[in-house]
Amino acid sequence: MGLADLHIHTIYSWDGTCDVKAVLKRAAELGLDVIAITDHNEIRGGLEAQDLAPVYGVEVIPGSEVSTAEGHLLALFIQHPIPKGLSLEETLRRVADLGGCAVAAHPAARGMNSLTPEAIRRALAHPDLARILVGVEAFNAGLLHTRSNSTAQALADTLPVARVGSSDAHMFWMIGAGATLFPGRSAQDLRQALEARQTQPVSGQSFPPAEPADGMADALRAARGGLDCREPRAGPSPGLGAVIEGGEYGGLGATAKPLPPNPFLSPPHLQPRATFHVPVPGIR
Repeated sequence: MGLADLHIHTIYSWDGTCDVKAVLKRAAELGLDVIAITDHNEIRGGLEAQDLAPVYGVEVIPGSEVSTAEGHLLALFIQHPIPKGLSLEETLRRVADLGGCAVAAHPAARGMNSLTPEAIRRALAHPDLARILVGVEAFNAGLLHTRSNSTAQALADTLPVARVGSSDAHMFWMIGAGATLFPGRSAQDLRQALEARQTQPVSGQSFPPAEPADGMADALRAARGGLDCREPRAGPSPGLGAVIEGGEYGGLGATAKPLPPNPFLSPPHLQPRATFHVPVPGIR
């Protein structure tokens, strides 16, 4: 079984704090097989990561978190940007034209620019759009109102789509806090699993890592069915308002470059410890 984090931001997002190399290093440390770079209305981060990925042993899906007129949509397996502000229907058609597929990001989440259940159902009522809108983010580790995940899980249970777990990482220690378990190990295996609705969300809560062999890595390995999950040790974090760049920073191997505090990043991103669980067969 493979593990993927399909919702990660870099400094190509206005609210991102990690450069592409830092994201790839962290993904490799965690043993993730596949990641998707989904910057806000941007594709450059995903394309850069795809070029660099072979050095890190992680497969990258270029993507974008597109701001449609009805809410955020994760466009995956695309090579060109999609304009923001289009209707959900038109955005999905653009994704199709680019040979990609899509996942509804944090659906119906409080305080987020999210697609409503009604908008998702309307799209799925069109057979051609339903072939593109293959999944719903049933677990998002970066939500301000975490109870919105229960709403998303309940919604996903009523829809003919894959259930996805993602970190929505804006800091390097968020990567892998939510992930998707799938048959196989490659990006193509993942796409087939999404289309066949054979994915499973893995949920957890983030923390700043103390070293590469940290609790999050153990938890992700446990999702494959091997290890007991231990509570990670608290460790240093570059904190809010830092850009993580390739270099030397603790276990990650990156440096923190201070920036003015960003008021748009939510307090849950600052929690220092976590306990993980693996949902079987669903998250409850």
